[in-house]
Amino acid sequence: MKTRWIAVAVTVLILCLSACIPIDPNDTGATNPNTCPYGVMVDGRVYSTFFEPAQVPEDVQIAGTIQSRSTDISSMPTENDTANFEVGEGLPYAFVDGVLIIQQDGQWYLCRLLER
Repeated sequence: MKTRWIAVAVTVLILCLSACIPIDPNDTGATNPNTCPYGVMVDGRVYSTFFEPAQVPEDVQIAGTIQSRSTDISSMPTENDTANFEVGEGLPYAFVDGVLIIQQDGQWYLCRLLER
């Protein structure tokens, strides 16, 4: 019985810690445990993303582009249309039913508004 509780506790601990590790292993911050979460700032609001794929209608209207990296992954962006991770030539973004989505390498990903 004691072994079972230890296994459950270890599993819960691993799941909690893994939520703060970047999904993209190619990111230079992947070895830093303080890299949670990826963030973008759009219209004065900060959003986080764990690059969860989004279902997007074909006629989605691009609202803008995340232009640059404004800070490192250990802090959230403070300027509009910036991110705390590499954006390459820029990341198009759109709003679908009030939810921010960003596009990277042809795939759309969900973003969640961070409460302050």
